[in-house]
Amino acid sequence: DPDGFYPWNILVKTRGDHAAAYRVAEELFRQTTDGGSFAARYLTDEIADDFAAQRRLLRIIGLFTLVALLISSLGLFAMAAYYIQQKRQEIAVRRVFGASRREMLARLVRSFMTLVGVAFVIAVPVAAWGLGRWLEEYSVRIALSPWIFLAAGLFAAVVALLSVGWQSRRAADADPVESLKN
Repeated sequence: DPDGFYPWNILVKTRGDHAAAYRVAEELFRQTTDGGSFAARYLTDEIADDFAAQRRLLRIIGLFTLVALLISSLGLFAMAAYYIQQKRQEIAVRRVFGASRREMLARLVRSFMTLVGVAFVIAVPVAAWGLGRWLEEYSVRIALSPWIFLAAGLFAAVVALLSVGWQSRRAADADPVESLKN
């Protein structure tokens, strides 16, 4: 039919032999029509076809998410390295005047974790809005739990802590005399 109108959509629930039910449905169709063409599909196949595009989209989004996480982690690592390089003399002076390694680590990590916190506060409403818009396409939706956003924030904090912690520890462990010479 050129208009895509199919008046003979019938749902048949079966238990047991699906092939036998298919043959019975086909035979009943042929008996009640004037030899029209019989085409049948399983409902599971219809549903799978309906969501195939969404699955492809999710795979693409997942791939780009991994790439974005890698790039952002490398950027954070580079930013931490640059920041700490700029602060080497300050760190050395503080160490000479009695600051402990732990205090220096806390000071350096705190500045970056503050940035992660600000980014989280900005990102949560934007992500909630975007996900809400995307979920509007579905008749049955999942609820956006705060735990999803908290888990994402925790993940970002752990990545930032690993990226910044290593650089900060190297800077705090450096010999203050060598840092002041350069």
